[in-house]
Amino acid sequence: MTTAQSYRLICLLILVAIPVYSRHSWPSTPCPNRCKCYRNTDQLKVLNCSSSGLMQFPNVSRIPFDVNIIDVSTNFIEFIPDDVNMHQLHELVALDLSANFLSNFTRLQIPTLSTLDLSNNYITELSDAVFSGVSALRNLNLSGNRLTVIEAAAFKGLVSLWHLDLSRNKLISLPVLDRLHRLIEVYNPIKFIREGDFTSLPNLRRIDLSRTRIEIVEEGGFANLPSLAWLSLNDNPRLVFLHPESFKNLPSLSTLFLHNSNLSTIHNVYTKLPALQNWTLYGNPLVCDCNMKWLKEYINKDSAKHFNRLLCYPEGRGKLQLVRNVKFDDHCLPRIVHCPSMVQLYEGQLLKLSCQAIGNPVPKVHWYFPKTEKIISRSDAAHIENVNRAHGGVYEFVAESSDGIVRHQVEVKVLFL
Repeated sequence: MTTAQSYRLICLLILVAIPVYSRHSWPSTPCPNRCKCYRNTDQLKVLNCSSSGLMQFPNVSRIPFDVNIIDVSTNFIEFIPDDVNMHQLHELVALDLSANFLSNFTRLQIPTLSTLDLSNNYITELSDAVFSGVSALRNLNLSGNRLTVIEAAAFKGLVSLWHLDLSRNKLISLPVLDRLHRLIEVYNPIKFIREGDFTSLPNLRRIDLSRTRIEIVEEGGFANLPSLAWLSLNDNPRLVFLHPESFKNLPSLSTLFLHNSNLSTIHNVYTKLPALQNWTLYGNPLVCDCNMKWLKEYINKDSAKHFNRLLCYPEGRGKLQLVRNVKFDDHCLPRIVHCPSMVQLYEGQLLKLSCQAIGNPVPKVHWYFPKTEKIISRSDAAHIENVNRAHGGVYEFVAESSDGIVRHQVEVKVLFL
């Protein structure tokens, strides 16, 4: 072998021994243990440590500084160290911490982060301004945790947040976020939607409140949301009443899902929602009385053929009938659609009584306390502060119109500590 041939062979062996990095290869440093580093189909640089049996977050000093996506989902991580230094990851846009064992969330300084997935952990609370270090965040998934209450200040600084998923938690109230576009609250024990609940969310375009414990949507529950286009209230087995003025100033609402709930009646939403094109009502125990006359007229229009098979129960729960075949009267007796049978509270607490009645003509309502023979309220709600033993007993909710009168009794039990 000549000297030249030997030299060429040595050069070839050296080239074989040295890894060849094309413009698509990444990273130039070793990937952390148990993780994979690669470019995805969008040429984003990914650190994938999912399902790797990790007990703690990877050492940040070993993470390539120019990573775009970090996936550490489905591991055994219980906490993110307070001193973890991620601000050096100046190109990180997505962090997936889902399906771990996190019970709280540490403030992180990742100014470039756009998507954060904390779903399916054990987070019970969010401290004030906990997301202040991720101010560019647009998508936040907190579903499947154990959150009960979220203070408004928890989201302080999230001026760009677009999508928030809070489904499958234990929330009884709504968070306040003025720039949010999409809110998902599926599987939460929220009971009431009250006027003002969404006042601070004028940019909302999509709300999903299906599969919750909602019982009532009060007057103005969904009001002044000019961008709202999609609202889901379906599959709520406790939802029994939508106030006639539940929907106000919703000029863009085109999709409304109300199916598979417990509504016995619904007022004319079609005339109040000018953009409405797609809405559902099937799977509700609708009652065939005068309150539903408008629906038959609506069904008879060509634009509503999908309601042709909609059913309702005659008053008294007879055989189901097609709404389009029912002969509705113009007037009917008042009907109480939501009212408790018993309320228990402790001495010194505030007693809140609330019932709902419908009818045509619209009934006048009041609360009466037979023990004192006094009317205590001339509205559908009655409040008594600082209750004592004397406030215990049976109260009557009364609804009356020119067509008749109906009553419902509520037993109030005052307990002592």
